Amino acid sequence: DICVFEVEANPNQYEKIQAKEEAYAKMGWRYHLIRAAASDHKGVLEFWHNQDEESEEWSFGTKKFREDSVKVEIPALWWSKWILEEIVPRQL
Repeated sequence: DICVFEVEANPNQYEKIQAKEEAYAKMGWRYHLIRAAASDHKGVLEFWHNQDEESEEWSFGTKKFREDSVKVEIPALWWSKWILEEIVPRQL
């Protein structure tokens, strides 16, 4: 039995990923979106929408590239701790 977790920091991608999650659920697959940035600590990270929606926001990230970039604060998931707490204890 397989379960997939997708970690995505960009809120503009959530709708598309949610649709994928729902489609997979109809096939009996467990696929879950985690709306956060994977990090080495828990908290909040600053990300930037760099106005490149035509290329699916490939430049979305922690660097501001343009004057008209838009800052967003994204929850940071302490990735290694999450794996130890949520994945390691599972029965295989």
